[in-house]
Amino acid sequence: MGEEHLDVAASLNQIGDILSYVGDSAGAEPLFRRALAIYRQLLGDGHPLVAMAAGNLGRTLHKLGDLAGAEVLLRKGLEIRRRFDPEDPQLAYNARNLGLLLCDRGDYAGAEPPLREAVITFDRCHYYSGDDCIARIGLGDALAHLDRFAEAEAVLIDADARLPAIQHDRNAVVQASSSIPLLRWRAMSLLADLYDRWDAAEPGQGHDQQAAQWRAKLAEWQASTQPASPP
Repeated sequence: MGEEHLDVAASLNQIGDILSYVGDSAGAEPLFRRALAIYRQLLGDGHPLVAMAAGNLGRTLHKLGDLAGAEVLLRKGLEIRRRFDPEDPQLAYNARNLGLLLCDRGDYAGAEPPLREAVITFDRCHYYSGDDCIARIGLGDALAHLDRFAEAEAVLIDADARLPAIQHDRNAVVQASSSIPLLRWRAMSLLADLYDRWDAAEPGQGHDQQAAQWRAKLAEWQASTQPASPP
């Protein structure tokens, strides 16, 4: 078929996905980059397959520490997705990944809109999974850093409540068995940290006790489930 063919780009992308799954981001990066170049050459710059490849490469660059390069690609992928189906889970993935990157850059105000867009889109398309909860946890983290404590509390408690049901619901989107415990650890840890921040901002309101309660709950849960080590 030659080097410049859609099937070649699809195969490069699939191999990149496998390498990403096993943690070889450095190996996946040139494959995603080549797939993106082929899609752009054959389909132009506004096709959903270009959005997919840009999103994959952006997510990989994020893992490799190139946050500036990742942001450009994730924004491009999201821009393309918004032109098509508003109920496409892939739009939610693009928005979520951009929001998580902005959190890592410390831009919590910038992270809130795409993370909120991701949550709304996942809800709109009835996408019931740990991926949805990753977006909710990210949104809660961003809101906590913006000192919007009550909003953050509601989002994080909601995420923590959803995770056990998702783990045992056969109708939920299939999750890696180890991902849900790690997400529960993250949600509970962020809730404890949230109440610490809230107590520092508004002392004497009992938020220190709430922080202690969530840390006790986390310790009890870890002792009973023995989940994988947190990231």
